[in-house]
This record gives sequence, C-alpha cells and structure tokens, in this order.
Amino acid sequence: MSNIRYIANAGFLIENMGKKVMIDAIHAKQIDPYYNVDRQTIDKIINGIPPFDNMDLLLFTHYHPDHFDGEATLQTLRNHPNTKLFSSKQTVELLKNLSQYDISLEQQLIYDEVELNTIKDFSVNGIDFSVASLTHDGNDYKNVVNFSYLLKFKNERIYHCGDAKPDLINYENLGLDKLNINYALLDFPYITLPRARKVVRDHIKPQKIVLMHMPNKEKDEYNWLGSIYKVVDRYGDELPELILCEEPGKVVVR
Repeated sequence: MSNIRYIANAGFLIENMGKKVMIDAIHAKQIDPYYNVDRQTIDKIINGIPPFDNMDLLLFTHYHPDHFDGEATLQTLRNHPNTKLFSSKQTVELLKNLSQYDISLEQQLIYDEVELNTIKDFSVNGIDFSVASLTHDGNDYKNVVNFSYLLKFKNERIYHCGDAKPDLINYENLGLDKLNINYALLDFPYITLPRARKVVRDHIKPQKIVLMHMPNKEKDEYNWLGSIYKVVDRYGDELPELILCEEPGKVVVR
C-alpha cells in the first residue's frame, strides 16, 4: 500500500514498496492564495533528510512556479546523483538554461515528448508510469506543456492531473476509467464544476480522490474553500471518497 504525504499545493511524496517518488514537490515561491513549500522542507529535500532520503524519482507536471523551482531542483539533483528527474522537454530545457545547471547532471534528466491527448508508458529507476499530455487549464496557458502522471505500482495506481483542464476533450479518449485507479490527485475544480464532476465519474473513475491545489485559508479572498465544502456536503455521496489536502506536510494516505 502507498503512503502519500501532502507537501504543498499540488506537491506530494509517494512511497510504495521501498520506492519514493515526488511529484511537483519542489516549489519555494509564494503564489497566492496557494501554499508554497516552506524553507525548512525545501532544505530537508535538498539535503535528503527523512522522509526525503533515497529519492528515486522527481516528476514535474509543468514549469509554473507553484509546481516547480528550478534552482532548488538542481541543488537536490546535485546532492543525490542516484535520483532521476522526468518531465516534458519544455520543463527540462528551462532547467538546463539556468546558470546553476552543470553538464554533470545530464544523466539524471529524462524527458520525452507526448502527443497532446495521448498517453505513453515509461519506466525510470524501477518505477513504471504513464504520461498523458493534457491541455493546461486557463486560456492564458495554452502553450504550457502539462504532463499528467499515472504511477503504476504492483499493488496500486495513482493518478496526478497536474493542472490539466477538467474537460471532456482532455479525458474522453484516454481510457483512464478502465485502469482501476486507486487514488486520483485532482485540483479542486474537478469537484466544484458540474462538468468536471461528470468527467471524474465517467472518465477517471478513481476509488478515492485526493483533492489538491486548495487555497491557504488565510489567503482565500474568493472563498474557494467555502465552495469546496458546499460541494462536499451536497454532492459528496455522488463522488468517490474525498480526502482534502489542507495541511502541508501531513500524510493523507497510509
């Protein structure tokens, strides 16, 4: 069984049968109203202090600063030569263009190009996963390559949407509904929008939803949390079991 620790925003540490994967878990810049990864946690990741020791794989869905910090990622890779990173060519090239990048890190960086609205299989450092290239939510981000990930452990399947738009065009031909997903890590609009709830029910079909990208309650000026809680109360019985990520650093699945 997996152990899933919520780091901040859309960032997680996932452990399963001795393997450790982090998805979108290294981002230090504060982007309101969301949680950033605090400095203490960033330092633990960089220095490999438990539970961030012996990391097998770093996955990044895209390069936005509420998901990805290039400098801290390079520091982490430099300190942990056995750790691999996988992302889109777009994100990896951004990483390579940083002044802190060194050619010695080349063998730790893996990227591939996946055609939009298709899914492709990979295996890195003993971890099997699939990548779906899906349109990023929001009209301003059409040129952003967003990789959604499906981790395929022997005993569980875990899906992370990144910032994929929760619409039919993204999901209708992926076949995720046939893959017996145990946990879907989804941004909160996947349950607050009626059309998105239908996508979850018909085209993702997870056993449980881990709801992420939730705002910090101290900075939630648009009361998005209130909308989330209303949906949970009103439609919770129609959705898979919901696990809300409201406390950074907390283990949400064990």
